[in-house]
Amino acid sequence: MDNILDIIQKYLHNTATMSEIEQLEQWVRSSPENAALFKDHVFIHERKVKANATFNPEKAFEDFLQKTNNTTQPKIPNKWIAVAAIGTLIILISVFNKKQTSSTKSPEIVETSKKNEAIILTLEDGSKKILNENGMEVFIDISGDTLRQQHENTLTYQENKKSTPGKTGYHTLEIPLGKTFKIQLSDGSSIWLNAGSRFRFPVEFDKNGAERKVELIGEAFFDITKNKKQPFIVSASGVDIRVLGTRFNVSSYQDDNQIKTTLVEGSVHIFDQKDHHNNTLISPSEQSVFDKYSNKMETKEVNVDKYISWIYNRLFFENDPFHEIVKKIERSYDVRIENKNEELNSIRFTGEFDIEKVEDVFETFTTNTPFNYKIEKNEITINK
Repeated sequence: MDNILDIIQKYLHNTATMSEIEQLEQWVRSSPENAALFKDHVFIHERKVKANATFNPEKAFEDFLQKTNNTTQPKIPNKWIAVAAIGTLIILISVFNKKQTSSTKSPEIVETSKKNEAIILTLEDGSKKILNENGMEVFIDISGDTLRQQHENTLTYQENKKSTPGKTGYHTLEIPLGKTFKIQLSDGSSIWLNAGSRFRFPVEFDKNGAERKVELIGEAFFDITKNKKQPFIVSASGVDIRVLGTRFNVSSYQDDNQIKTTLVEGSVHIFDQKDHHNNTLISPSEQSVFDKYSNKMETKEVNVDKYISWIYNRLFFENDPFHEIVKKIERSYDVRIENKNEELNSIRFTGEFDIEKVEDVFETFTTNTPFNYKIEKNEITINK
C-alpha cells in the first residue's frame, strides 16, 4: 500500500515513470475502493496546489482511465489528467497593460468546414499511398512475411530478418493540417507526428549501421528504443538531435524562426548542422532553442506539459503572444487566419483547450479581450 501511495504522489508531481503509471492504472481499476482513494488524492492535490474550488475529481478520474487505456498515445508522466476536468477551458487570462472598456462583441460565423486533405505515405519507388485514419491494412512481402501494418491512426513497421545488411529503402510520411498520426519504426521506437509535418525514415534500420537516422520537418514526439551501439539521430532542418533512448519533443516547422527540442526523459545532445562545435546537452524539463538565422543556441527550463499537450488533442498557451497562438490554431484546425487587429499581436494569453471546435476557442478569447471575427469555411478574419 505504501508503494502505491508513493506512486500516486509521483504521478501528481509529474515524476512517475511509465511502468509506475501502468502499475497505478492496474491498481485503480482493480476495485471501487482503490478508485475512490485515487480520486481523493487527486482532489486534495488540486485544492492544495491550485486552490481550485471548481475542480471535478470525477471528471479527472474518467480522463485518467481514458488516457491510460488509449494505446495510440504515449503514457507520459504529466499533469493533464489531474487538471483537465474544469471544462473546455481551464483558465484564459489576457495579459496586457491596457484598460478594457468595451464589451464582448458577437462573432459572425458563416459556415465552417474542413479541407479533406489526406495522410500520404511515399514509398521508396516514389509511388504514393493515401492512408485512411480509420484504415486497417497489412502489407506483406512475396514470402508472406509482414512488412508493415496499419491499425487506424497508427502505422507499424516490422523488422525484416531476411533483408540484406546495408540496403534499405526510405519512406516519407506527410501529415496534413488538422490531423496527427503515429508511426512505430522497425526498432520499436514510436513517433507521434503533429499537423503539417513531414517525416522521412528507413523502412528498417541497418543492424550493422553506425546510427539510426530520420528526418523531420514540422513537429513530432519521440519515444526512442534504447540502443547504445546505434544512436538515434533526428535531422531537423538546422540541427541534429542525438539520443540513445529517451523521450522528447521537436518542433521544427519551416515557417518558424526557431527549432525547439524539449526533453521529457533521459538526455539529448543537439548539434548545429553547420558547426558541430555549437552544441548543447539538455536534461529533463529543459528545452534547447536554436535560432535559424543567428545560429544561436540556448537552454532553458520549461513546463513540459505545454510542449506535449498536442499529443492529447489539447492546446496549451502559457503567456504566449497572440501571433504565435494564431500559428498553432491554423495548424491544429486546418484554417487560415487573417488578423487585421494588430493590437492583438502584443497581447499574451494563458489557457488550456480541448481541441473541439475553433468557434469555441475564439469565443473564449473574446470573453476577456473583445474583438470581432468572421469564420467562413476554413477562413477566419479578425477585426477590431
